[in-house]
Amino acid sequence: MASILKFNTDKEFYDHNYEHMVDNYYIYLQVLKYIPILVEKKAKVFAAFNITDENNNLIIGFHVSYNYYIFSNGWTPDMLELLAKEVHFDMHKPPYHFIGKKDLILELFKRNTNQWHVYKERLIYECYSVNNQYKKVKGDVQNASLYDIDELAEMTLAYSKEEYPEKEGDIEKAYGQAHHGITKKKMYVVKKGGIICSMLQVLIDFDSEDEKPIIGSLYTIPSARNKGYASLLLHTVTEGFLKQGFEVIGLLSDVTNPASNKAFLNVGYQPIYDWIDIVVD
Repeated sequence: MASILKFNTDKEFYDHNYEHMVDNYYIYLQVLKYIPILVEKKAKVFAAFNITDENNNLIIGFHVSYNYYIFSNGWTPDMLELLAKEVHFDMHKPPYHFIGKKDLILELFKRNTNQWHVYKERLIYECYSVNNQYKKVKGDVQNASLYDIDELAEMTLAYSKEEYPEKEGDIEKAYGQAHHGITKKKMYVVKKGGIICSMLQVLIDFDSEDEKPIIGSLYTIPSARNKGYASLLLHTVTEGFLKQGFEVIGLLSDVTNPASNKAFLNVGYQPIYDWIDIVVD
């Protein structure tokens, strides 16, 4: 039988769920990132709850300004009924994002008569060890240099446009992201003949004991695609972090890019979660 546990404060919610969320770090990364935001009173939690049943199925709901996070490790029709009673679609003014477990959110939205569209659909991957049997190409993998910042800023902007075509590009922001990645030694490139073919950033605060590394901004210039450069870069960086002592490294992938997803599997990444972001128009 399904039951719901509602939390009176965000602290109660985090105290109850923190261990579960940390154990599933890459799934709950966005929710975990809200802790300092809430502590600094820069956001407000409108609802937080767990829905469970006798078989240890779980739905976690976390409603903050403009975002409703809904995650699950398994759910039943009874649990969906409780969730549907908790989520009041008419209270959410557009644009409003529902983010989390794909199949559950899609079932929930079958009950919503408002206009909505899929903003992003991703696969969450983890890698504990790299594959050694994959097609390697020749290229020089290295930390990005400030001498490369113009090229990397343009690539960062191009990556952003491909990921979020509806957003207006901001070259100054792209320079800032590239500069941060270079100076913090978290941006990596693969070069062939002195030309940057692919880049990526590893998103992690090296001073934090709680954070786990996640791959971000993986981008290959169009003329170098489907030649193995992204796989070479990803394999080398992932292997390097695992050898440094990190147990796992993660990434989020756009499901509409089959070539990238094939490369992730070839390197040794395994999909662990179907993730979706739906916007109420």
